[in-house]
Amino acid sequence: MNALFIFSLLLQLVLTPVPPPPSRPRTDSLRLLLATTPPDSGRVLLLAQLAYEHTQTDPLATIAYGKQALLLAQQLRFRRGEGLALVRLGSGFREAGNYPAALQMGLQGLRLAEVLHNPELTSRAFNGLGYLYWEQGNSRPALAYFFRAKAVTEKSHDITLLTRVMGNIGNVYTQLNQFDSARIYSLRGYALDLSQHDLTSEVGDAAMLGNIYTGLGRLRLAQQYYRSSIRRATGQRITFALCRAYLGQARLMRRRPGPQADSTFYFGRQALAAGQNGHYPKGVLEASQFLAAAYAARHDSATAFRYLTLASATRDTLFSQTRMAQVQALDVNERLRQQELADQQAKIAGERRYYWLLAVL
Repeated sequence: MNALFIFSLLLQLVLTPVPPPPSRPRTDSLRLLLATTPPDSGRVLLLAQLAYEHTQTDPLATIAYGKQALLLAQQLRFRRGEGLALVRLGSGFREAGNYPAALQMGLQGLRLAEVLHNPELTSRAFNGLGYLYWEQGNSRPALAYFFRAKAVTEKSHDITLLTRVMGNIGNVYTQLNQFDSARIYSLRGYALDLSQHDLTSEVGDAAMLGNIYTGLGRLRLAQQYYRSSIRRATGQRITFALCRAYLGQARLMRRRPGPQADSTFYFGRQALAAGQNGHYPKGVLEASQFLAAAYAARHDSATAFRYLTLASATRDTLFSQTRMAQVQALDVNERLRQQELADQQAKIAGERRYYWLLAVL
């Protein structure tokens, strides 16, 4: 039986296509473009895009670019850019672990979007707030925001954002262990991913579908989705999906008896390597905690302790990141307060001119 298992693993390695070489980071080209872009609305949108690109791997950079976008948008009186910057800042503070600041930025972005009657910005704000609550495990408010985002995107025919929203609804139902509902929305999102050629959403949804089918007990189908996510994400710097898929594979293998259970450690280490290579501390933390528990279950206390130490160090890194984000939040709040004061003074001055003209007439 061991020989057959080894043979099947070798056969799988032979048949697995060689992954493409790592792609050039999109952030490099965006930074080059930023160096030659004048301080206009286009620069605001470019800064907001750079903020988005760093969300998973470097949320402090997301906050920095978001602050630049917000300041420039306020100087230009570019209200849509200001709202987009607030949404991006909300995502950055969320990933940095400063949830109160993330909520504040997200709600301010939503209010501005609604004042502007901008459906794209409104749906992005709803989606960001839903993700914030999902990240904290608050499934019910997360669903409420995601369904509001779904309604807006469907009404405005914003298929690009709808792909993300459908997958996010599936994520929340997975969090609630309502796997049948999760499967419905995740499959819809996955179909939209493929039709829109949205690779980032595709590999994330494929990995989540692996988790969903694992929850439904359909392990062979789960493995197919995990493999698809890994194959498509490898070399594309989509680290969160690689970590999710490798960890899903590890948990799936742990459920299988016999020699295949040994693959748990292989896939766990792959998840850890993906997080480390992609500078994704959340992935490193989850993978190291998983490996520590797996080795402890095997009574390998020395190896378990090594991974626990790594988990502790990673947790400290995330805590330091959160503290730095708190300092950044103070600066953003002061800028928002100054802008609000300036708006109030401009409104008062406008009213005074209006009444002065009435008096003259």
